[in-house]
Amino acid sequence: MLLLSVKNPCLEEKQKRTGGLFATTKKDTKAHGIGLKNVKAVAQKYQGELMLTRESGEFTAELMLYLAK
Repeated sequence: MLLLSVKNPCLEEKQKRTGGLFATTKKDTKAHGIGLKNVKAVAQKYQGELMLTRESGEFTAELMLYLAK
């Protein structure tokens, strides 16, 4: 199993979610917000899991992939 965990500070406490993902808070939404969509696609392609949490001013993305033996 491979577990990747990334944490970043976030100021938005009531950030919108779209399609299970947190929406970008940047003004140029067409140029931002594609990273989590790509990570979600990788998780689905390889039967993994993507867990997103936000609490106490911190955003956490964890990707779990099950590696072949």
